Amino acid sequence: CAPPTWRVAGGWGLVGRGVGQFESPQAIALDTTLNHVIVTDVDNFRVQVFDTTGIMQFKFGYRIMYLPTSEVAWFARSEGVAVDSCSNIYISDALMGTIRVFDSLGRELDPAHAPSVGYGTDPGDLRVPCDVTIDAGRLYVASTNNGAIEVYDVLCTNGGVAGDVDGDGDVDLFDFASFPSCTLGCSSICMNM
Repeated sequence: CAPPTWRVAGGWGLVGRGVGQFESPQAIALDTTLNHVIVTDVDNFRVQVFDTTGIMQFKFGYRIMYLPTSEVAWFARSEGVAVDSCSNIYISDALMGTIRVFDSLGRELDPAHAPSVGYGTDPGDLRVPCDVTIDAGRLYVASTNNGAIEVYDVLCTNGGVAGDVDGDGDVDLFDFASFPSCTLGCSSICMNM
């Protein structure tokens, strides 16, 4: 095989705090179903979503030290981003030590609760999760300060029902005993080890 040939095909963005501007774009994920380009904008404490030509679709998130806007998400340091086959968006927040899950419009799945992530060195615990990716029903998380990769099964079904994660016989919306958790949105996300 010959090495690939590279040429600039386009791009967008300037340094700044306005719509479509960036202060440290950190990670990019493609949602090939909706033709979205999702960018974590670390020092603007938000995630911006564009179409594949660079037209801004929407943004979500705000800086934790300011009063909340009408948006439901906040980020201390949104580093990694991944998209599952149901167009749900997974954000790793390195400083908060969490993985947050949002629907395709940027609404946090069950925003009244944030899954509790163990902070430590046990399996499943996260310390400074800097990146995430999803492939074949598996969520891979780089737990940077643990020097580990955590792997979770991700069940994504359109209109499905969350399962019994903790084995008590009922359907779990959130299993706070351990992360990963189950939650319902416009589609069902279930993660368990």
